[in-house]
Amino acid sequence: MYASRSEVAAVLKPQAVLRVVLVAAICAGLAYLALSQSRFPFALAMLPLMIIAPRLAHLELALVCGVTGITCVAVAMSGFMPGINGGVEMLSDGFQVSVAIIVSTPFMVGLFIKQISEDHARLAETETRWNFALASAGQGVWDADMRNNTVHYSATWKHMLGYEEHELGNDPDLWLELAHPDDVARMAAADRDHMEGRTLEYKLEYRMRHKSGRWIWVEDHGKAIEREPDGAVARAIGSMTDITERKEAEERLMVSAALLADEKERLRVMLQSIGDAVIGTDAENRITFMNPVAEKLTGTTSLASLGKPLGFVYRAVDEETGRRLDEPHLADNRLERTEQNSRALLTRNDGTRFSIRQMVSPILNELNEFSGSVIVFQDFTDARTLQRQLAYAATHDALTGLANRPSFIRTVEDLLDRARKDASHYQLMFIDLDHFKPVNDTSGHAAGDALLQKVAATIKAALAPTDIVARFGGDEFSAVLMSPSPVEGERAALAVLDAVSALEFSWEGQTHRVSSSIGLTSIAADSGEANEIIARADAACYAAKAAGRNCAFVALAGSEAGVAIPMTRVATGT
Repeated sequence: MYASRSEVAAVLKPQAVLRVVLVAAICAGLAYLALSQSRFPFALAMLPLMIIAPRLAHLELALVCGVTGITCVAVAMSGFMPGINGGVEMLSDGFQVSVAIIVSTPFMVGLFIKQISEDHARLAETETRWNFALASAGQGVWDADMRNNTVHYSATWKHMLGYEEHELGNDPDLWLELAHPDDVARMAAADRDHMEGRTLEYKLEYRMRHKSGRWIWVEDHGKAIEREPDGAVARAIGSMTDITERKEAEERLMVSAALLADEKERLRVMLQSIGDAVIGTDAENRITFMNPVAEKLTGTTSLASLGKPLGFVYRAVDEETGRRLDEPHLADNRLERTEQNSRALLTRNDGTRFSIRQMVSPILNELNEFSGSVIVFQDFTDARTLQRQLAYAATHDALTGLANRPSFIRTVEDLLDRARKDASHYQLMFIDLDHFKPVNDTSGHAAGDALLQKVAATIKAALAPTDIVARFGGDEFSAVLMSPSPVEGERAALAVLDAVSALEFSWEGQTHRVSSSIGLTSIAADSGEANEIIARADAACYAAKAAGRNCAFVALAGSEAGVAIPMTRVATGT
């Protein structure tokens, strides 16, 4: 065996040199005494070397042994050793072997002892690291010796249960004594299965009683590492980990999952039971839920729709704008709380369309990110029909279907505002029937109503489609002519005069003829207020009636209400 550089450097240090010199001197002196005075010279000469062998480094021991060997040779050559005759007998094989044994045996013993010490040190260091790693990981170790019927429990194993190391012994049944009564049968069965070779390892979760009296959950993981020739386990080793926090977390999750499942079932039952249609979608606008009402309104089943794009069953558009409403989450702001629309039209798979009222709400996850939508909608057909009817009734005359007086006045006001903004011009026409009262008196109000309906249709047909015709009240009609030209207004007045005059109305065998008196005025930025414009048109109509009926007068802007002058007769009916 060669000495390393570090060993040589260590021996050359002053303290080491002094130690080697001192020890070598002592051993050499004792060897001299043993060889010169003792009956057992070689044994006594080797004894000091055997004593110091475990205590010196390899190189130091070699030097001391060498010095001792040289001393032995020197003593023998000097003739101080009894029974040795100088140099001749010294060279005998027996003497040489004896000296070699004195020198080599302590050296070899020292090497062997040091090797054992180093092995033990490495083993102890490895065990220390392993125990530290297990303790850091919160794992306690147990080592069961079936031959001696003992189990060694590590300090961490005992600390896990709240005990100091000296408070628990090595009883092999200790783990069962501390186990929860409800878990003992499972533990014993799992242990038996592994001991009898039916499982490759022992792994089980169970409860153990803490020193404080509470129960903790542990995971026990072990394996047989030695078996007897007959297969019986001779030794097993394993580790135990405290998993109480994990178990408590699992229990909380189970409780939360149960509550969530219960809440989900409540929600499902509620959604199945409500009268509104409900469709749920994911972040990609795919259908995740449909209740029975939604199935009925869309004309498809939930089974056929799940996972499909929303537009597969829900094809909705805005009734007024035509904008698609079946992709609510594609709007600019996906995080809007709700989007309501009561003007939506839904097209079923069979092509039928009906009005719906819908509300779209986004679903946000815990990070406030969009994860889907909920669309709630109702069949709004009847309500929309009623709304239209009410809106129509509020703005139209029930008898003739023309715009009514309030609606017509709002139209005049709106056009006047427009004229003030863009300098546009319009014509206002007032029409009063001539000879209408005799029809009511002779044929009754039913005949009068029928005549008014016919006159309304006649006036509307005589004017342009863009013109607005209204029944202003009784036998009075009015119209807004969208043409800005006064000449066009006069032509329109003549057309109405001729159409009404040509109208023949028969009732119960009696024929009635009527004519009309018309007043015209302009709607422009300088025409004054709406009530003043209406008053001028009414005054012009009164002037036409006073002039003999069946004619039209124009009231110039600036005329006083109720005054026929200045006015111009512009048309006379045939």
